[in-house]
Amino acid sequence: MARVQAWHEGLWVPALAPSQPLRVGPIPATSSGVDAAPLTSVGELVAEGRAMRHCVASFAARGVSGEWCFYRVNVRDERLTVALTDRPGRWRLVEAAAAGNHVASEAAYHALAGWLDELNTRTSRPEEKA
Repeated sequence: MARVQAWHEGLWVPALAPSQPLRVGPIPATSSGVDAAPLTSVGELVAEGRAMRHCVASFAARGVSGEWCFYRVNVRDERLTVALTDRPGRWRLVEAAAAGNHVASEAAYHALAGWLDELNTRTSRPEEKA
């Protein structure tokens, strides 16, 4: 377990500046039982990984490049870190990780699917904020 912890600790120190901005996708409304807040900088993403004890910070370059958007999410009494992409032209879920990289529940995935349907309905282009 100590080796796993040390490995994750190494992932939390990306080669990007903490102040470097991440792409921010649509700002979601609280709906479908999903309460989401965008993570807007590398530093916020690193802090999220530490708080949730998972390796989300290892994907920081994807947020900086604009490929992915990251959110701190509470859904149906579960705390998750969510990554979205708009490739190929619609918002879709890349990953939803609970603390310690545990898998989100089926109910949480169902709520996230409804949330994504709302995001895709409210935004005519993925670059537009809802």
